Amino acid sequence: MLIPHKGDFINDSAFRDAQEVEMVVLDLERNACHVHLKAVELANHDEKAIEDYIDLYKLHGWKSYPDC
Repeated sequence: MLIPHKGDFINDSAFRDAQEVEMVVLDLERNACHVHLKAVELANHDEKAIEDYIDLYKLHGWKSYPDC
C-alpha cells in the first residue's frame, strides 16, 4: 500500500494542479490512512460553483472533514 508523506503531491483529475500533502494520520484501529491536503481557496465564486466543486471532489472519492 502506498502511503503519502507531508510534502508529497497528490495528482488527481479532480484537481487543476497537484495538491500538496499537509498531514497524514494513520488510524490503525480502522486500517485507514487520512490524507490532509492544503486548503483549496475559491475566490469570487458563488455558492453554486462551490457546491459543484464539492460534488466533483466527492465523485472522485474525496471526503471533507468531518465527513471522514
